[in-house]
Amino acid sequence: MAIWQASDNKEHGFDRPPLDRKATSENQNSNKRSNFATIHSLLDLVDFNAARNPDHVFCLQEVKHDFDLHKLTFKGLADAVEICTAWLGHAIVGLASSKRNGEREKPTAVALLMGSDITLFIYILSLMRIGIPVALFSARLSPSAIAHLIEAVNVKDVIISSHTSRAANEASGIIQKKGLDAVSLIQSAPLEFFVNSQQPSNGYLRRDAPIYELDRNAIILHSSGSTGLPKPIFHAHEYLLNYATCHQFLPGEDTTRVCTSTLPLFHGFGMLAPALALSIGKTFALPSASTVPNAESTIRLLQNSTSTSLMTVPLILDDICHAPNQAGIKALQRLDFVACGGGPMKTAVAEELSSKGVRLLNHCGATEIGALAPIFNPRPEYDWHYFVIRDDLNLRLEDVPEKPGCVKLVGRAPGWDEDFVVQDFLEPNPKAPRTQFRFLGRADDLIVLANGEKIRTTGLEATVASDPKVTDAIAFGEGRDHLGLIVEAAPEVELDCSNTVQTESFRESIWPVVEKGNKEVDGHGAISKDMIIEASSVDRPLERTAKGSLARKEIYDSFTMKIEAVYSQTESANIEPLPDLQDTQELEKYLREAISHILGLTPETSPISIDEDIFELGMNSLQATRLYNVLKSALQKTNVAEGDGYTFNKGFVYSHPTISCQSRALASLASDKGGMTNGTEQSRTKTMKKAVEKHLDAIAEMNVEVACNGSQKPIELEGKIVVLTGSTGNLGSSLVYKMAQDSEVSLIYCLNRQSTAPTDQHERQQRAFDKASISLPTHLWSKVKPIEVKPQQPNFGLHPEVYSQLKQASYIIHNAWPMDFNRACVSFETQFLYLDSIIQLALRSTSPAPPRLVFTSSIASVARYPSKTGQSQVPEIPMDDPDVTAPFGYPEAKWVCEQILLQGAKVHNARFEPIIVRVGQLTGSTSGGSWSATEHLPSMFKSSQTLGALPDISGTLSWIPLDLAASSLLEILFQPHRPTTSPVYHLENPTRQPWPQMLAVLSRLLSPSPPAPETENKTPLPIIPFATWLQKVRQEPDLDRNPAGRLLGFLEESFGQLGTGGLVLGTEKARGVSAVLRGLGGVVDEGCLERYVEVWRREGVMV
Repeated sequence: MAIWQASDNKEHGFDRPPLDRKATSENQNSNKRSNFATIHSLLDLVDFNAARNPDHVFCLQEVKHDFDLHKLTFKGLADAVEICTAWLGHAIVGLASSKRNGEREKPTAVALLMGSDITLFIYILSLMRIGIPVALFSARLSPSAIAHLIEAVNVKDVIISSHTSRAANEASGIIQKKGLDAVSLIQSAPLEFFVNSQQPSNGYLRRDAPIYELDRNAIILHSSGSTGLPKPIFHAHEYLLNYATCHQFLPGEDTTRVCTSTLPLFHGFGMLAPALALSIGKTFALPSASTVPNAESTIRLLQNSTSTSLMTVPLILDDICHAPNQAGIKALQRLDFVACGGGPMKTAVAEELSSKGVRLLNHCGATEIGALAPIFNPRPEYDWHYFVIRDDLNLRLEDVPEKPGCVKLVGRAPGWDEDFVVQDFLEPNPKAPRTQFRFLGRADDLIVLANGEKIRTTGLEATVASDPKVTDAIAFGEGRDHLGLIVEAAPEVELDCSNTVQTESFRESIWPVVEKGNKEVDGHGAISKDMIIEASSVDRPLERTAKGSLARKEIYDSFTMKIEAVYSQTESANIEPLPDLQDTQELEKYLREAISHILGLTPETSPISIDEDIFELGMNSLQATRLYNVLKSALQKTNVAEGDGYTFNKGFVYSHPTISCQSRALASLASDKGGMTNGTEQSRTKTMKKAVEKHLDAIAEMNVEVACNGSQKPIELEGKIVVLTGSTGNLGSSLVYKMAQDSEVSLIYCLNRQSTAPTDQHERQQRAFDKASISLPTHLWSKVKPIEVKPQQPNFGLHPEVYSQLKQASYIIHNAWPMDFNRACVSFETQFLYLDSIIQLALRSTSPAPPRLVFTSSIASVARYPSKTGQSQVPEIPMDDPDVTAPFGYPEAKWVCEQILLQGAKVHNARFEPIIVRVGQLTGSTSGGSWSATEHLPSMFKSSQTLGALPDISGTLSWIPLDLAASSLLEILFQPHRPTTSPVYHLENPTRQPWPQMLAVLSRLLSPSPPAPETENKTPLPIIPFATWLQKVRQEPDLDRNPAGRLLGFLEESFGQLGTGGLVLGTEKARGVSAVLRGLGGVVDEGCLERYVEVWRREGVMV
């Protein structure tokens, strides 16, 4: 392992590895010597970065269940590879590294057949570390294709995931039927195993394999993963390094900003993101392996990861373009680039996006050569119709005699002895004829679908043409969602294509041979009956070349109208209406049959459970689109139509991944119809009420367990025992600090959701204290007991003894909550389940008296109370009407939890004492000055610095510092008597301050610090109309510098009501029990603001 020394190649905090090519041009594409001087493999890049950039984030991996992002640093990546090499040594019998004893001994390749997340990349690196060739199989391959590759590569061991186990087992069966040696199928270990392991690998199998850059046995890819007979393609280490150099960023441009990639890592294009992260520090974000990327999931990942660029395929780009309310276009407008490859972009989609300011970047590649177009930030002169050809791979352009004006691309992969000709006709850009090109179609017979899947249709076409009733057949579907087939009837067949009876009869007669042909392609390439176009060899024969072969382009041109018509008809043709939407059994039966048909399953032999995740069954994006089209057409044929109180879009299938979810949602849509004038509002409130009902049912079922535990003898302990969730947040940290200092509090159990990375819980709490500028005396730490929990598991996933300790608590504060104003109410389901578990804990309490359970709600949960009632001040009472909440997910979910808690206590006859505390606007503490820069007001202030102006805000504000809010909340928690009226309190500063006065101070403080010390001469930031400021926010794409851009919906719709005095929380009851609240005045003064800004500047948030 090389010892990497410090370099002078540091940009934007990232120390770039020395990926310089050798100066001698004759080395280019030589099969004798590497073209790189120092770095010889991706492993060298891993080692370099682990040494020089250990804390730089390599990847942000989305976690399936709660959409959290796991941060994997370069040090974490290196450690994970070490642990994985050890795991491989134990998991695969006889695994050995290559050796060098005169002649090299080449070990057998190990295949990876897994879903795509960063775990797959860890396996790739780990096998390379040991010296084992890596055969990378697409998770979308059919069993027959998998079996073919296993045989072709001579694979003995295949590492699989749950997503691919069914196809792998079928492939194994095919291998055995051929009389070949059985392959070993090894279940992969999850990402958590490699990043959460407590024990080091101790260097097991630690790089005893020499690296040969040009050994064409390092990584084995395969040709078009959607074909019936994919061919293995053997590549060298340097092939992967060519992905790492695939960029042309200008000097000074920040290459470390996050890029979201929807591309699977088992495809060449997918390798680009991790390779660029290793070479130029471009952190990338990946969806979870169980996610089929679509508009909703991609927009969410872009926002959650604060990405400034995107790599994707045309199908997803199309989906994003058509997302509701232009949410997708708005998300893309802010990005430095949107690289699209794997297939042609739809012209209409690309033109729409380009006209809206989206910086499209045309990308292309070939598995045999690698990435052909560099990644860069498009300049104004760049034309998205063309891709820029790389100048560092010694690619050649050759004229095409049969296509005047067109060229072909020729290259040679590292270690190869022969050239490879890219099978595409290229048309040069007249303005840049040697560097920019666009595709005119493939030179071979592959059809590239909208999602980048490539399907070789020759087997399908030949099979159908073998029927005596057929003269020829030709598939179509370039750039579309799925394939269709033009079938030319034999001359002896009587067929009038304008006669529906005859065409349907002919279609039925050839259907058996079409089904046989479908076996020649993967499932997502199969032809359905409604995608067949009949042609008569007598009345309208298909066009042919002089050699007699079918002239594809001419045929497509002449059949344009019919092709367009058949795609339109697929959404409604041959689809039965939905049954009675209130008949759950019939509706579930309909959905099961539709899904089974699309997945190619037989309901009788492979029944799908109503609670089974259809994506876990293998449903891909094309199949999800087909299901959406089926359901949309079926809805249109029932008495429910679009606009009758609901919207039905492509996100439905992804949002409802089980039959039971879909059945309930469809029934709910139907019931929303009934004459409502505002279906969207009704659907919103109905969703909230349904969530309450669902969780109250679960809480009611806790009765039996409570009755069984009711005879437990209470445990007498001195002092107050408190369970707190969310202790590492801003308010949570202050609560821990205040309680630890309270002599009457003996223990504080801090429940923190399990982290994706192994973390010492005391260190985690200490980091939270440090961030909040809190210093807890050492002797008080004995009171603080941080515990990592799994909220959705029974007993939080804790050992019975640990859980028994929690049951001693007589006070519980449920404060944990994700601060995200962009999520929908339904996406807070995990929070509802967390509250269920908290209530279960309260019901099992062994405290002498019913435990007191406080839930921290939000001012936004009652935002529309004034407009609904005409009263400006909100009373401290429960709100039974869900319509009082602000219309976005965060407060809607808070309202749901309020109802669950209050009604749950009634269900159990006050076996616990609920308290709701609606919290207003909190700021940083009065002393330390720490105010989280990710909250909406600091985000607005940060954007104001970037935009050079503050928004003019009228009205009043009510801010309360964190430390005072924590003290007041604890006074409410520990009040000596049970509330005699409704258990609702408002935590808001009763003294309101004028916004103009605060803005005047902020305009001076936020003015960028001048280079000279004359700070008194700083020019204040101008204050401009709020609408003008919002427009500036919309126009600034850099969300790191303009974080208010992530909050546009909130700022446009809710900020004016919540933050400027349009909503005032009554605090009479809270002031009655809180001395702190009674004594509050306008505590946020100029001194406080100075401390906040000082901390933000120290943290690098502001300048």
